[in-house]
Amino acid sequence: MTARRSVEAVVRYKETGESQSFSFPADYPVGTWEALWYTATGQRGRAMEALESLPHTTLAILHQRGMPGTLDLLGNDPRYQALLEEAGITW
Repeated sequence: MTARRSVEAVVRYKETGESQSFSFPADYPVGTWEALWYTATGQRGRAMEALESLPHTTLAILHQRGMPGTLDLLGNDPRYQALLEEAGITW
């Protein structure tokens, strides 16, 4: 059920451009996929919280791969830029 709702939220965001209120269950461990889903549904605050919980090496891999259409949405967000700087990511 969660997977279907998450995909529906992404589709609605892509169609409308309006942030969606999808969230993972409270006991779900926050990690890479959550950061990507929250970004893909326009929930920048939650995406940043998830990204900040990741090890810097994981963040570097995500940034290096670019995650087209997802993390690039955060590119100009000052919090994202500060997080990259803190992690020592300069590319």
